[in-house]
Amino acid sequence: MFKFKALTSEKLSLIATLFFVFACNSVFWQQLYTIQNPNTAAGWLFMLIGALFLILVLNLFLNLLALPYVLKPVLTVLLLITPVVVYFMSQFGIMINGGMLRNAAQTNLTETLDLLTLKMALYWLVLGGLPLYLLWKTPIQYRPFRREAMVKTSVIVGSIVLLLLVSLGFYKEFASVFRNNRELRYLITPMNFIQASSNYLKHSVNIKPIVVAAIGTDANIYVATAKSP
Repeated sequence: MFKFKALTSEKLSLIATLFFVFACNSVFWQQLYTIQNPNTAAGWLFMLIGALFLILVLNLFLNLLALPYVLKPVLTVLLLITPVVVYFMSQFGIMINGGMLRNAAQTNLTETLDLLTLKMALYWLVLGGLPLYLLWKTPIQYRPFRREAMVKTSVIVGSIVLLLLVSLGFYKEFASVFRNNRELRYLITPMNFIQASSNYLKHSVNIKPIVVAAIGTDANIYVATAKSP
């Protein structure tokens, strides 16, 4: 039987990052390509730097969670949800935000069943089922604690430094594109549904139940009586 080679948590995080950025963000890349229309070297450079920025951000996020008994469950949740998100974005042109999640939470069973299609199942199989199988078949090789901590710290610090360099070098270009096309940030998977879930939960916690109470229960009725002349 074929035996999968063990990977360090950093390698697994990087592979997962590349999969999410390039395999699960077709809608984002198509939209960015349409906006930028990169017919020059500068345009293609912006696309490449954008990909590098997303890789650094997501890889940093996953490395912060690359701990024993944590990394695989986190990736499992992301792989369970991401194919569904990609399907709805590509097929219905929706953007993932807190409002969309509130609408989804209010969908009844009949409406949910109507949305389940063979095409959706194929999306999930390719972008979720197969990667999940490979994920759980691949063992993670962790080093002794001190060595693991040193390597993790180096990867995290290196990612932060590169992020700062990219941000400083291309801040004006990124700020201009995302300021004029705010919908782009709702198309970046899986960051879009992570942020949307956070906003939805915060909104749900802040909603207080409506209490129906009587008003003016302490009011007294005074009857004026006419005095005799």
